[in-house]
Amino acid sequence: MKSTSSKLILTFLVLVTCVLGVIGFQQALPQSSPFSHVYLAIQLFTLESGSAVETDIPWTLELARWLAAFISITAILLTLWIYLKRSAGMLKLSRLRNHSILFGHGTAVQSYLNNTYTNKQVKALVLIAANKTMVEHWETRGGLAILMNDAAESAVTEIDLQKAGLEYAQNLVLLDTDDNANLRAALLAQSMSTCKGTKIIVRQDNPATRDLIQRNGLLSGDSDNSLRIISIEITRARHLLKEIPLEYSKSHGQVAEVHLAIPGAAAFEQAVAVQAALIGHYPHGGKVHLWLDSREAESHLLSSYPGIVNCIHLHRVGEDGVASFADLTQTLPNGSALTILATDTTPEAGFVRGLHYRERWQARQSEIALKVILSGPLAHNADQHIEIRAALNNWLYHVPTTDRLASASHLLDDRLDTLAAQIHQTWYDGNQAKIAAALAENRPKDAAVLRAKPTFKAWEQLTEHQKDSNRTAADHVEVKIRAVGLDPAQSDLLEAWRNLTAEQLDMLSRVEHERWSAPLWINGYTAGERNDALRKHPNLIPYDELDADTQAYDTDQVKIAGVYYTAALEASS
Repeated sequence: MKSTSSKLILTFLVLVTCVLGVIGFQQALPQSSPFSHVYLAIQLFTLESGSAVETDIPWTLELARWLAAFISITAILLTLWIYLKRSAGMLKLSRLRNHSILFGHGTAVQSYLNNTYTNKQVKALVLIAANKTMVEHWETRGGLAILMNDAAESAVTEIDLQKAGLEYAQNLVLLDTDDNANLRAALLAQSMSTCKGTKIIVRQDNPATRDLIQRNGLLSGDSDNSLRIISIEITRARHLLKEIPLEYSKSHGQVAEVHLAIPGAAAFEQAVAVQAALIGHYPHGGKVHLWLDSREAESHLLSSYPGIVNCIHLHRVGEDGVASFADLTQTLPNGSALTILATDTTPEAGFVRGLHYRERWQARQSEIALKVILSGPLAHNADQHIEIRAALNNWLYHVPTTDRLASASHLLDDRLDTLAAQIHQTWYDGNQAKIAAALAENRPKDAAVLRAKPTFKAWEQLTEHQKDSNRTAADHVEVKIRAVGLDPAQSDLLEAWRNLTAEQLDMLSRVEHERWSAPLWINGYTAGERNDALRKHPNLIPYDELDADTQAYDTDQVKIAGVYYTAALEASS
């Protein structure tokens, strides 16, 4: 806006100067032609043509001469300033070391800048964007930015990455709204010989695409541990089910049967369905009952995740006497919890839809728990209304917003990874002990098989796909805590966890086995002799059919979960 105003003012002054100059020359040199008057007026900007009139200079010409001189000198100074500013910027870029590069445009990029970098840290990041306003705003804060060619829009070039100092960068963060643009930028960066030791973080919001790329090692090359594929939609889904557990409500506590109703099959809704399938495993073999609103939504989910049917109870509106999501409030058994997403529309339209669900539910509110999830917060003033405020504390919630979650601390959840790394270390130590026992018993072949396991390596050396299974285990810890009637926030949690009964440990071990199986089912594994290339695993069987060592391992994971969780809480506080 400021730039546009300046251009308009400059254009106005130039026109005024030309008009005054033509009038002045007509008065001073009436014998000359009109074309000569125009030519001389234009030549005023060269600071020379004023000499054509030496005496009796009209005031209009005198004013035009001064205005022309002012405009010309100002233009020269501005050009020099821009050149010096760009030169200084290029000099700063050439001196950068161990900095971060951020590419993209949109809410997530702006929020990432605001949430991650204070004014003292802005010089540690170079922004590459096609949005001029975003570039100018970042430069106003004191940061360095590279404006891409507007016509190319999201097509980052090798020159852009070179200018941003990719050779010396510690991180390359690709957060554009276009998944394909991020993928293209990642492939380009990895093809450049200067990209050595740079951690690349690639946004792929579609859950199925993200999982497919990560599962098949695309982009990994020889350094898979230097790349992280993230999804803001998966991050939002994770935080939603962490903050608003499906199996627990303030009014009803822990419930016996869990139902989740999802409209459509957009990226976020699919992410919620997959996250529910990964962590929705409860006592006595309980799984989430997932309700979809159309055959198209069902086909879309199953085409990407056919194995998800082993992790949830899948239903569709139009079956079992259920014509709509509202009907679920009438047909579910007592002791159920029903969470309905209204995320396929605006928060206001979702709120109206939620009122409809509530009217149907009110007669059974003591029998089943209801939660309605909006796509975002209602208008600030609306939230202050006493009726709405009461609803927000009782049955109405909203999804964590992108501007809140788009930061390095949330997208690269250090607390989650700390917990996941500890879970992996327990498995690693147990496998190491098995190897030692096999060697002591003169069973070298068994020891070789144990050593050959693809995950038998340090956390830092695992692929992101391998790390994800441990992250899912970390996500499930709070579900286990609630499953035995404990509160994840209680101060004596560790002591209470150490005093679990044998029956509780057995129940949680069975839940853990179902939880462990879920990522394998979702990633297309079936039961059979271990073969990762063919996606087969021998432990995809009922808990009671597992060997004693595997059951003992599940129990060990349960026992240590409370220790990990409380340690992670203390580390983050």
